[in-house]
Amino acid sequence: MDIGKKVFFLYPHTIIKEIIQEIVRQEYEAYILEDHLAAIKILAKYKNSILFINIDEILKDTEWQKYVLTLLNNSSTKTTRVGILTYYTKEKEIVEKYLIKIGVQCGMIKIKMAPEKCLQILLKTLDANEAKGRRRYVRALCNEKLDLFNIIWEDKRFQGRILDLSIAGMACFFNDQRLKLPPGTVLSNIQLVLRGVSCIISGTIIKVLDQAQGRELYIIMFEPAIIKPDIECKIHNFIFHRLQEAIKQEVDALNT
Repeated sequence: MDIGKKVFFLYPHTIIKEIIQEIVRQEYEAYILEDHLAAIKILAKYKNSILFINIDEILKDTEWQKYVLTLLNNSSTKTTRVGILTYYTKEKEIVEKYLIKIGVQCGMIKIKMAPEKCLQILLKTLDANEAKGRRRYVRALCNEKLDLFNIIWEDKRFQGRILDLSIAGMACFFNDQRLKLPPGTVLSNIQLVLRGVSCIISGTIIKVLDQAQGRELYIIMFEPAIIKPDIECKIHNFIFHRLQEAIKQEVDALNT
């Protein structure tokens, strides 16, 4: 199954960081990178990724040209598709250098334009490069010690731990293994506690899987028709921050 491509933004402008959050809300798997050397290792690991580079920061223009050429010609990163981000006003010069001579595939985006227009161009570029694939929702891996949920069942409160989460549902388990709920069970009042941010949602258990040590893994699908906009925003914000935490941990590991 085509699960889509990872989308990386290297040294993004402040305004682009805000746009990246909206890109994640549109169910693209987008990450921020702040280390161009570690980025090469990340791209070698995740083949067929998309990388947007802010060429206004850190390196000189000639160094950025060399960097992009290295990415596109290196056997370990040549499947990366590159786009350019810049405030620079000499559009023809950049097109000549990066699009025509070097051959970046994802074009150039001028940051001076309105954020809404910039977002639309980025989304069109991602769509044209099939960044989403067949995946409908971005899933974030959770920390079962920090990301919790509660339900009330037969007048008793039960707490559980979340393993992964998307706007569509979650994989989780209950702390009390004596609680046995079959597939098809409707949970009308699930309290998610995502790094201290609380929200109430409804869902249905669609699958129960046996795990190690007798632990049962529950797959719960949320009820989309009744997810309020503020709840959806909280979940997407959590997913965005979890993605950034995950990539930072990978970068830190590469730099040790």
